[in-house]
Amino acid sequence: MLRRLLTFLIISIGCANLYAQDVKSPYSSIGLGTLYGTPNAVNSGMGGIGVATPRLNTINDANPALLPYNTHTTFQVGAVYESRTIEGKGLLGQNVEVSNSDANLAYLGLAFPVVRKKVTMAIGLKPYSLVDYSKKEEHKIAQVSQNGMPTGQFTSVKMYREMTGSGGINRAYLALGARIFKGLNIGVTGNLYFGTINRDEVNVLVDTLGASSNTHEQNKAIAPQFASAYTEDIIFRQFKLDFGASYLYTLNEHLLMHAGAVYKIGGNLGAQSVHKLERRYKQSEDSQINIEKDVSDNDYTLKFPGELSLGISFMNPVKWKVGADFSMSDWSKYENPITDDEDFLGKSFRVALGGEYTPDYSSIKNYLSRVTYRLGTFYEQTPYVVSGTKIDDWGATAGFSMPIKYSSLDFAFIFGQRGTLSNDTYKETYFQLKLGVTFGDPSWFIKRKYD
Repeated sequence: MLRRLLTFLIISIGCANLYAQDVKSPYSSIGLGTLYGTPNAVNSGMGGIGVATPRLNTINDANPALLPYNTHTTFQVGAVYESRTIEGKGLLGQNVEVSNSDANLAYLGLAFPVVRKKVTMAIGLKPYSLVDYSKKEEHKIAQVSQNGMPTGQFTSVKMYREMTGSGGINRAYLALGARIFKGLNIGVTGNLYFGTINRDEVNVLVDTLGASSNTHEQNKAIAPQFASAYTEDIIFRQFKLDFGASYLYTLNEHLLMHAGAVYKIGGNLGAQSVHKLERRYKQSEDSQINIEKDVSDNDYTLKFPGELSLGISFMNPVKWKVGADFSMSDWSKYENPITDDEDFLGKSFRVALGGEYTPDYSSIKNYLSRVTYRLGTFYEQTPYVVSGTKIDDWGATAGFSMPIKYSSLDFAFIFGQRGTLSNDTYKETYFQLKLGVTFGDPSWFIKRKYD
């Protein structure tokens, strides 16, 4: 058992840096980036629900109180492919459409019973937030009179601003779920948040006097430039707790009702920041002089909110399952002593509905009857507030699981849209394909004996 746990931890550590990749999204420039609940492929096919949907053969880490339903050792790993199309306004006010895609590891998890049917433990690794953006802005410099008043005219100098960001925060967790008495479970998850977010901002002052083109790149190439480059690397590391509870009620011999709740504690998030500020002068394309460079580092603390999630489900244990989840968080309480991101964050909530159906899990003649089919939908008011507009995210999901003895191949398809084109915001249309592999051999941790 110890050898298998060590192997899992080594794999997790080796994969940790893979989480800092994502398809580009301008909304990831706000706060801690794009927040990812990142449900596994099974839950994703049902709209992302999981707070009150216990499972026997897959790890449902949405609620630690559901872990006792994993009565044998289970290992799961998942990957995600995502394509995203972003629509918005360009530098000159024109409509711009950009598409990008990426594939990456999505989650790792291992659950094993400590006391069978009563206490189960799980460890895993998932992304918490992802940052990946690239934005450009163009600003005219107004003329001022000798007394400092604007003249209504503009100088020949323009300022071009380029902002990029990458990285993210990962979440390594250790969870424990216990059955208190028939129907009632409780659980706790210890989370270690860690990772690095890199942000770069370059402001270039270009004297376009005599320039033959109004384009950004050509002006930069032919005109003298004064630039300031600001780079910030933020290293995060903090331990947090989540608490969960679930209750199972038998309505009749063919129908069960399950209710669940999870509270994720907010509070402080420790950070170490390294800042670098450079002032540059560029006379031509072939010459550049760094006039001044300042480097500093300091420790500080961010504050981020807690989150409450509630769920309910109804199920026939061998046939079907339907459920709904609701979660809410108040990101207006987010505080960062270095930035003004809290001005672009507000209250958020998410509603999800989903269900699954297995025609005949014990069928011998028809394999497709043993496949589990899933559908779901979701709506989220994200924490992002841009130009006074709250950014919404909504979509539909589908999925299926192909059983292979005690294991399965799990697929999920997510079609969604985030944001609109109103009030200078961005509209993102995206598609995600999640592929999960679940290994659930009950003989994993059984020591073999021979006569």
